[in-house]
Formats: sequence, structure tokens, C-alpha cells
Amino acid sequence: MPDFARATLSAIIAAAVETTGATAGWILERRTDELVIVAAAGGTPQWAASIIGRATGVGAGTASFVVQSGQPVALQPGTGSMNDEISTELLGRVPVSLICVPCTADEHAVGALQLIDKFGGGGFDFDDVELATMLGGITGAALAEGGNVAVAPRPPELLGHDLTRLADIDPNRYAALAVVIDALLA
Repeated sequence: MPDFARATLSAIIAAAVETTGATAGWILERRTDELVIVAAAGGTPQWAASIIGRATGVGAGTASFVVQSGQPVALQPGTGSMNDEISTELLGRVPVSLICVPCTADEHAVGALQLIDKFGGGGFDFDDVELATMLGGITGAALAEGGNVAVAPRPPELLGHDLTRLADIDPNRYAALAVVIDALLA
């Protein structure tokens, strides 16, 4: 994966963790028969770096369900029959709360964005799911292009106009996108 792709995905997951109040999160890329962690944030920087490249099979767990169904999931794994094997393995315990959203490109799930354990011990709310879903769409585009999201960049004046229009019509989506842009520019 090119350095630009890694930087883009790292900025997205860092923004997702920060804006939702998650303690950690990761992006899984769908490969033929497995999901591979390609970016992570939260915990310590060493921990986040150590989970890059970890893989899980397609067919079990929350991320697999999300990739196969194309539907987001928000749950508290310890309270029901649904368990998330990869989170439990990575954390060494069952997470308290979890969001997992599909990363889609051309209406196909190419991966999943997963966030765990909201600060304060509560569950994630609807706004968190909506924000993660929006970031999942951006992530899907980045994954589908192999991180080469600059193939046909919009001219700065058009992009600026689009951002201004988004700020007017949907301030919450603009705020979430601004966090990602700020992280990329840092």
C-alpha cells in the first residue's frame, strides 16, 4: 500500500476515533477470503501499530457480517448473543460497546471501519453511527482506489465551493469532514 494511502486511512480512523469518543478503532480491508487491518488508532501508538496486518476470516464476527450485509452495526457485545471475535482478541477482553460500518465503493463493501468502547463506558449513539457511516464511505473510496484518491482531484476553488455549500446545508457532516481534512493537512 502506498504511503499516501496509509496516511489517508490513518487520518480517517484517527478522526473517527476522536469525533465519536471511541477509545480505539481500525479499518479492515476485504481481501479474497479475509479481512485485514490496514489502519488503526487509539490505545497507545505502539498498540495501534502492532495490530496493522492482523487478519480475520470472512464468515465470522461483526466486521464480516457488516462487509457481507452492507449494513452498519452498533451493539454492546457482552449483553447479547452477538460476539465480536476480532475485538475480543485484540483487546484481550469483550468490548463494552462497538460500531462497525461498511466501507463501500460502487455499492460494494470493500472493507469495514470499526470503533470500540466509547469513553465513559456507555454505548455509541445514532450520531456516532451516522458519522462513522459517512467516514466509512470516504474510506471505501480510498480503499477502492488503493489509496490513490488523487487520481482526478477537484480544482481547489470547486472543492472550496463544495465545502462551503456542505457547511451551509449540513453542518454536522461538514464538521466531521473538516476533522479528516485537518488531519490530512497536519
